[in-house]
Amino acid sequence: MPSSGKKQKQRRGRKYRGHALQSPLEEFFGGYYPQFEYDATESASHEFYRLCDEFGWDRDDSERQDAHREFKNALVKQFNKIYGTDEDFAGWQNLCHIVDIDPVPDDLETCREAICGTYVNLVDLVDRDVTGQGVQVFESERKLSEYTRMTGKYFPKENAYAGGFLRYLLRHILNPA
Repeated sequence: MPSSGKKQKQRRGRKYRGHALQSPLEEFFGGYYPQFEYDATESASHEFYRLCDEFGWDRDDSERQDAHREFKNALVKQFNKIYGTDEDFAGWQNLCHIVDIDPVPDDLETCREAICGTYVNLVDLVDRDVTGQGVQVFESERKLSEYTRMTGKYFPKENAYAGGFLRYLLRHILNPA
């Protein structure tokens, strides 16, 4: 451990706590930071902020910035793993069901239109299976922005791994309409 008291990250491993890494978030937390006690039942953002605290990283710390970049990649990959990246009709119907669009539309174009008019936090969508919590649907982009700023659950707007669903779900959190 360096004299600054900060923990140093260890290089990637393929196993975490004796089991094979399975999700992009497990890969991030377990592969890059195996000494960190990642709790997969907590929100991914909560765990990232806890990681920063445990490693003593300030917002401007270059190690934190590197970790944040990799975390954002893992978050997008996790979203894609759960919801898909293509424009599969069954995937769209599943997403409509998750965000309580009732009745679920019978065709792809109507599903897209319904999702375009829906305001949900994408980190909450990623977290819903592990936290057991439903996804809150907001009445406006502004209300979603307020919630996101309050909780710190920011989803990366620009990412090389972003798939088809994300184009319809991403919102202007910092400058809402």
